[in-house]
Amino acid sequence: MRMWMKPALSAIVGVLIGAIVALSPSPALAVVRITFYSHDGNGLYFPHAFVTLRGVDDRSGRSVDLSYGFTTPHAGPHVLSGPVTGVLELVQPDYIAHSTPHFSMPLSSAQVAGVIAVAERWRRLPQPSYELWSQNCVVFVAQIAARLGLAADLPSELVIKPSGFLDYLTRNNLQRLGARGARLHRAAD
Repeated sequence: MRMWMKPALSAIVGVLIGAIVALSPSPALAVVRITFYSHDGNGLYFPHAFVTLRGVDDRSGRSVDLSYGFTTPHAGPHVLSGPVTGVLELVQPDYIAHSTPHFSMPLSSAQVAGVIAVAERWRRLPQPSYELWSQNCVVFVAQIAARLGLAADLPSELVIKPSGFLDYLTRNNLQRLGARGARLHRAAD
């Protein structure tokens, strides 16, 4: 082999090996991101606050594609009169597409398990479990945020204001979110 070909061949082999390594699944590159959403459309379809978890679990390498919102299956004026049936709902893609993402952040496998544990606890609540003023979609999302170590106190004036609460949550956690590599999707008014 000619002398000038050896360095060129070495460079090509190096680039190919680098490309293979970069494109190979790697636990270091695996990440699940949680996104906190609000939906300010009509009041007839709930939940108005919910989360999605998407990505690849850093331990198992499995794909994660979950969405959780706590709601009542029968929206209407009856929710004003006291507790009604509550359900943990998997939010549909078209509803997510028409909702407002507030922020997203990466989660470890342990944090993903923590979010799922909160969701499962809400799924198993005795019925009637939905109460507009104390156990609704905003309270559910606040508990998930708290489980993830965010400052998630819920002022009474925001308990039925999903966008207002998520803006408040974002503002009160800007340093924490920055330290965790969060992405802000909208300015916290």
